[in-house]
Amino acid sequence: MKIMFGLRIPAFPIDGSSGNDFVAQIVRFIDELKNDFTSA
Repeated sequence: MKIMFGLRIPAFPIDGSSGNDFVAQIVRFIDELKNDFTSA
């Protein structure tokens, strides 16, 4: 069985964080997932 997973990322931070913090949040989330998924 193959399961596909995707992310919907807004074009701007909705929590009021800075651009650099916004990108860091996304990268941190992906880094946390990469141990669980072989294609991340």
